[in-house]
Amino acid sequence: MDLYSVSVILFFAMIAIVLYVDRKKIEHSHLVLFMRRTKRFGKFIDDVAKCCPKFWRFFYNIGVIIAILAMIYGMFLIGLASYKVISGEITEPALKLVLPSISSQETVGDFSINIPFWTWVLVVGLILVPHELSHGIAARIDKIKLKSVGLMLLAFFPGAFVEPDDVQLNRKKLATKLRVFCAGTYVNILTALIAILLIAFVVFPVLFQSGVEIIQVDENSPASLAGIPNGTIMVEVNNQPIKTTYVEFIQPYGYFLDEVGIPEIGQELIFKDSTGKIYTVILDEQNSQAHLGILYTPIPANNPFYLQLLDFLQKLWMFSFAVAIFNMLPLGPLDGGQVFIVLTDKYLGKNAKRAQKTVFAITGILLLTMLFGSSIIGLF
Repeated sequence: MDLYSVSVILFFAMIAIVLYVDRKKIEHSHLVLFMRRTKRFGKFIDDVAKCCPKFWRFFYNIGVIIAILAMIYGMFLIGLASYKVISGEITEPALKLVLPSISSQETVGDFSINIPFWTWVLVVGLILVPHELSHGIAARIDKIKLKSVGLMLLAFFPGAFVEPDDVQLNRKKLATKLRVFCAGTYVNILTALIAILLIAFVVFPVLFQSGVEIIQVDENSPASLAGIPNGTIMVEVNNQPIKTTYVEFIQPYGYFLDEVGIPEIGQELIFKDSTGKIYTVILDEQNSQAHLGILYTPIPANNPFYLQLLDFLQKLWMFSFAVAIFNMLPLGPLDGGQVFIVLTDKYLGKNAKRAQKTVFAITGILLLTMLFGSSIIGLF
């Protein structure tokens, strides 16, 4: 057993000791859900909400708009993914759980993505704790009582919980309800944005200063005709040092926009590799756009700390954004379901319940199609 696995086992042993020592203050249900209520958590939320309520209302009003757009975008995504599953374009589950692994290596299964335990714990904590805090702040700026606040452990899933008083919340106007329901998703989207900005402007410039490795050259492409082989290290284009941006890194393709500008059909690009060899490439046309015909990857500096930080921040923004989109889907128990309920109750009157049942059913069917559709189709 390696040191990483031992550290995970020691963590669970420490959790077990804490649960035992603090057992009189911990509530449990079905031996898998443990909750520890704390007044300090609630006091912190109160202090933040009281400091500048006008700012927070403005802040969360913006969040309502962004969260509703996330709901629309989420429905588009699961609709598109379901179509690709049914059409056979996607042949594996299009929806996967993200689970912790006792190993230090990331693995991908049929229905799950298994990431190293400590990365998982930190990522989940930075998603769930701000999410719940945000719900609490949005509630308290409009004087809604918090029935319970604290920390929780669902099996090995850490998190926090904030439970606004439902009776008080139901009596509030629509804008207040929307702010409370959308607050968590909004902060998750902001978390993803902050992580992306840290990567783009802090981590990436340190790790990837110059040069790219050509990892694929398309057959009969301009790059192929110029004699560029796979594995070539390119350091310059048109006498400009090549510096890959984070946007190019996650695509992963591009036309060196920072160095040569927007590419044009027939444009000449002069590359220099790490040995000083020169390649002249004339861009041709593909789908009415300038075409080069390569895939490349930046060459990282030998900096283990920044490499691990890059991996962590990428997981943080991807999973935080994914949680935000999923949470805003119009489905009963999710925040998006609550938003859909209050909107339809307000504007559809007696037709609200029918609309809610219909949309919730459609969303559920789409998610099940993403999860099991490829397996069912594979049987025929």
